[in-house]
Amino acid sequence: MIFFIKKILKSNISLIILAEKISTFFNINFEQEYKIVKFIKNPIIFDIGAHKGESIVNFLKQNKNSLIYSFEPNIHTYKILKKKFCKNNKIKIYNYAISKKKLLFLYIPKIYFFYLTLWASFDKNFLIDRWKKFTSIKINKIKIIKIKIKSISMDSIKILPNLLKIDTEGAELEVIKSGIKLIKRNTPVIILEFNKNNFFKIKNILTKYNYQIYKFDFSQRALIKITKKDEHESFKKKNSHNFIFYNSKTMIINGINLK
Repeated sequence: MIFFIKKILKSNISLIILAEKISTFFNINFEQEYKIVKFIKNPIIFDIGAHKGESIVNFLKQNKNSLIYSFEPNIHTYKILKKKFCKNNKIKIYNYAISKKKLLFLYIPKIYFFYLTLWASFDKNFLIDRWKKFTSIKINKIKIIKIKIKSISMDSIKILPNLLKIDTEGAELEVIKSGIKLIKRNTPVIILEFNKNNFFKIKNILTKYNYQIYKFDFSQRALIKITKKDEHESFKKKNSHNFIFYNSKTMIINGINLK
């Protein structure tokens, strides 16, 4: 039944638009990895790829003491965030992409009069490939809009987070590269969206700093080390999913079992 529903959603333009509107309006988030913030005493979070605040709402739901620095390159989405969280002094919002190299443009699919900002990417080819993979709608049915953006490196920010959430639609490697000094110094927990194009490059970088890769099981209060089989299965999955990179020597997380 779930497979059938997903198939219908992915083949109908109006339903894709509706699904995005509903998920952003109600801050719907199915990523249980965000629950790990519950086990961090004083979370200082870099929310990289904030979109319209879905991750902000869900982090706060798990731990009201979270101090969140959100980065959103789309000026229009940034304005929505500023208005949405203007009364919360624990949330700081910045209109930047995070990258080692200078990023100039963001690409956003547009259908009719609707911008599908959840699909936005710094790489037009990545956006097209993702669209073809996750929908059965021909790419010529949508228009891809290019907007100017600003970017900064993570290492240039004078704040030390203990949690990084990186959801940047293909630009995850550039985010990591831009924060090597921060990562080496502060060894934050990293929630990273899996991307087959850069997974092994990111893995190679982070393992140099004693990071290991885990799945999070909230019901068991455990981080479970991923296997080669898990990695292999990730390349087959059509739904987006996250891994957690964690350096166990930092002792940031309390009350979690490592398996």
